[in-house]
Amino acid sequence: MKKIVALTVLMFILFPCISFAGNISNQITISQHNPYQTYFEPESPPQGSLEEIYQDIFMTMLLPYIHQAVDAYYEKYTGYSPAIDPCQPDILFIERPNGYRTFLIIIKLEVMPYLGAHNSIGVDHITIKVSAGEIKVEKFEHIKSYPIPPWLQPLE
Repeated sequence: MKKIVALTVLMFILFPCISFAGNISNQITISQHNPYQTYFEPESPPQGSLEEIYQDIFMTMLLPYIHQAVDAYYEKYTGYSPAIDPCQPDILFIERPNGYRTFLIIIKLEVMPYLGAHNSIGVDHITIKVSAGEIKVEKFEHIKSYPIPPWLQPLE
């Protein structure tokens, strides 16, 4: 076991351009070819950890912008403002386009808005730009629609 760990550490020292990419759930990809700017988080942070608190703060601050983008799309089709579970958005990627420790950050999330008791009505990708003093939705992409349950259909 010690040999495997030592070999893995040595591999990352000798081959610093290795980065993890793809669309695996809970993966965060920083699109840089610098080993200090690329990392992989395979699972949710440990319960009660400082990392989990930071993640909850981060999502709480983004939620009004996520809701605004979702409402703009769905209200005209459903007549309702759908809900977003603050624990649900999946981070597809986070990028610092200007490099390490710069404060322009691009975040792409996948959300599943719902009506009523978690009746999902779609899947969407939202790209958000965060910079000093500004949070802005850059792009909203509707990926998939689900049927609205009859009891939640808008009255005509």
